[in-house]
Amino acid sequence: MAKKKTTNPTNLMAYDFLPNMSAGDSTNLYSQLAQLGRVQRAQPLVDQQITQAFLDPITTYINKAEEQVVAGMVEYNDANPDLDDSLLFDGTEEAIGSQLQENNNRFKELNRKLAYMSPNNKDYADTVSEINKINKENVSLRDQNKKLLDIRNVIKASDISKISKGNGAAYGKMYEQIQQGIKDNFSIKDGKIIWTNPDKDGRVKEISVDSLNAEGPEMTSGAWLELHTKNLNTIGELPANLTASRSALVVKNTFKSLGNDGVKSLLWDNQNGTEKMNSDLTFYNTEPFIQQYIRSAGKGATPDIIEELKVKGMTYTLPGAKESIGDAFSKWYQGKLNSEPKFGKGLPEKPDGDDEKMLYGRPLSETLFTVKTDQGTDTIKPLDVKNSVDLFKDIEAKGKGDFTAYNGITYSLRNGQWSDSTGNLKREEIFNALNWPQLGIIKLEGLDVNPLESTSEEDDKSNLTQITPVKLFGFTTPYFKLNK
Repeated sequence: MAKKKTTNPTNLMAYDFLPNMSAGDSTNLYSQLAQLGRVQRAQPLVDQQITQAFLDPITTYINKAEEQVVAGMVEYNDANPDLDDSLLFDGTEEAIGSQLQENNNRFKELNRKLAYMSPNNKDYADTVSEINKINKENVSLRDQNKKLLDIRNVIKASDISKISKGNGAAYGKMYEQIQQGIKDNFSIKDGKIIWTNPDKDGRVKEISVDSLNAEGPEMTSGAWLELHTKNLNTIGELPANLTASRSALVVKNTFKSLGNDGVKSLLWDNQNGTEKMNSDLTFYNTEPFIQQYIRSAGKGATPDIIEELKVKGMTYTLPGAKESIGDAFSKWYQGKLNSEPKFGKGLPEKPDGDDEKMLYGRPLSETLFTVKTDQGTDTIKPLDVKNSVDLFKDIEAKGKGDFTAYNGITYSLRNGQWSDSTGNLKREEIFNALNWPQLGIIKLEGLDVNPLESTSEEDDKSNLTQITPVKLFGFTTPYFKLNK
C-alpha cells in the first residue's frame, strides 16, 4: 500500500513543496528539480505569448483610434480650408485669424479625445456636439467675412451720395468703416462678427454682420418719382366721388412695387423742414408726418426716437402709437393725393348752357392753386399757366432769355443751361416747381423733358431789351424780352 502524501506544514520533511511538473512516475526529488529547470527555461516564451495575447487588442484599439484621429483631421481640413489673406476683409483680418486658430487648436484636442472614447461614454455626445459647433462656427465666420467683402465692393461701386437717410446714424457709421477698412470696432463674439458703435450714447450699441443685407446699405430709391407722377395723373383725372377709394389702392400698389426699402427711402429721404414739398419739389415734405406720428405715440421727436424708427423699419409700431409707421404713412400719402387738384376727366361735368371757355380741360375762371407773394397770396388760373408756358417755349426757341413765373422765381437760359438764383436746373426741375406734370401740361403742350444741349455761344445781352417793371401774375418784377 502506497504511503499517503501529507500536507501538514508541521512535518516539513514529509511536505511535498515542489510543484508537480507532470513528470509521470519520476517523483523523486532530483527528477522534480530537473523538470523544474526545464519549465523555468521555457517560461519567458510562455510569458511572451500571454503578454502578446493581451497586447494584441490594445494595439489594434490604439491603431484604430489613431486612424480615426487622422480621418477626423482630414474631414476638418476639407470643411475648413485656409482663407487666402487676399479674401480676408481688412477690418476683421486679425480677429478672424485669431478665432480660427483658436478653433483649430480646440478641434485637435477634441478629435483626439473622441478617438479614444467609447460611444457609451457619458461625455461622447457633448464632445461630438462641440466639434460640430466648431465646424459650423468656422463656416459662419467665412460666410460673414465674404459678406463684408461683398458689401465693401458694393459701396465702392455705388454713388456714395445716394445712401439713404433711412439707414440711421449707427448703420451709416458702420458702412463708412467697412468702406475704409477701419478695424477698431470689429470683434468676434459667440461665433459672429460684431461691429460695436463707438458712440457710447447711440441707441444702437452693436450690429451683427450676420444680420446685414449682402447688397449693402439702403440707397435712395429713384423709382418712387415715376410712380408718384403716375399716381398724381391717375388721381387727378378721377371724379371726386371715386378718389378716396381709388387712392387707397394706388398707394397700396405703389408701396408693393417699392418694397420696404423703397418706402423707407420715400419717407426718410424727403424730409425738408417746414416746407410744403421736398428739397427738389418732386414729392411732399414728409417732416410733418414724422412729427405727427411720433406725437400720436405721446412722445417728442428726439434723435433716439428717430434712430429707433429708422432702424426698426416700416413695419415697426412705436410704443404708444395705434399702428405701424408704414400703415400710418400709407394713409397720410392717400390724404395728400386726395387733396390734389382735379383736371381732365376728373373735373365736374359742365352744366347745360354753360359756355365758359376752357383751357387745359379747365374753366378759365378756375383757381388751380395759390402762391405766396410780397403782397400776400395770388390765385393761379389756367391763363397764368399758359402765359408762363409760352414764355418758356419762346425763350427756348431763341436760345436765351429770362422770365419770372407765377411762383415768383426768375428762370434764365444761357448757353443751353437753365438756372435760377440757386444754381443750374434741369427742365424737369422747372416743370415740377410750376406743377406742370400734375396739371398735365407736359403732354398737352408737347414739352420736352430731356436735358438741353449746351452751346458755346457767349452770354450776350445786346439783343435783350429790358421791359419796364410790370405786374405779372401778382408779382411786380422786370423781365427781358428777346428782340426779333
